[in-house]
Amino acid sequence: MQKIKKIFKWSFNYVRLLLLKLEYGKRVKFDINGSSHPPYIAWKAKINIDKSAQLVLKNGVYISSYCQILLSKDANIQINNNVYIGEFSRVVCRNKIIFGANTLLANNVSVYDHDHCFGDLRKSIADQGFISGDIKIGDNCWLGTNVVVLRNTTIPKNSIVGANAVISGSNTVSGVCVGLPAKLKKKL
Repeated sequence: MQKIKKIFKWSFNYVRLLLLKLEYGKRVKFDINGSSHPPYIAWKAKINIDKSAQLVLKNGVYISSYCQILLSKDANIQINNNVYIGEFSRVVCRNKIIFGANTLLANNVSVYDHDHCFGDLRKSIADQGFISGDIKIGDNCWLGTNVVVLRNTTIPKNSIVGANAVISGSNTVSGVCVGLPAKLKKKL
């Protein structure tokens, strides 16, 4: 019975990948090579790609149920080999986000490469636009439950960001970061 469930799961996944390719064409790229399995995208995951944006998914990517991956105008997301994105996570991109290979995102992780502008008190925040920056998460990282990653953030390879942390800025040392804001607690 398990084998039949697995066959159905992957059969539906191939249909999902085909439908994504039909809907978005060149805006979504599956970079599949080698013996690893293709990307898996749960049926209940939401992916929305603007006409001038691009999403690249490599071998072994796993996008869980209820995830949202949203790309605005001219945005670019690259999700490298064997990245796991847990349920209810959100990746919202207006500029550029790169996930390194073998990185794990627990449930309910939020990755935003932009902030709202709010300097003009005569305008509503919604009318003031956005400030965008890049996010790069290195290879072999683990982001715990409820982590928030903000614009202009670099997380070096082999790093861990503890649950409920908010991380921003460039981190140059691999280690364990925890807190609000996230601070390096242990070098690895």
